[in-house]
Amino acid sequence: VVVTIDYSMCGVEPTAHQFYGWYIDQSSHRLLQDMAAVDDRYNQRLFFATDHFSGYAVAYVRDVE
Repeated sequence: VVVTIDYSMCGVEPTAHQFYGWYIDQSSHRLLQDMAAVDDRYNQRLFFATDHFSGYAVAYVRDVE
């Protein structure tokens, strides 16, 4: 199954960050697995393949100044 997550409403400038798709624990929100998502910056969407439907999140690494 290919999962698509739209991050256009996240309020973060898409060109400023690399976005990642993560499989998360739905109770603790702990990051469990990087899903190796493809980041389509033009359409502001992530795509990744999985064999199960669960909790997923969009994440990015914030620049430290």
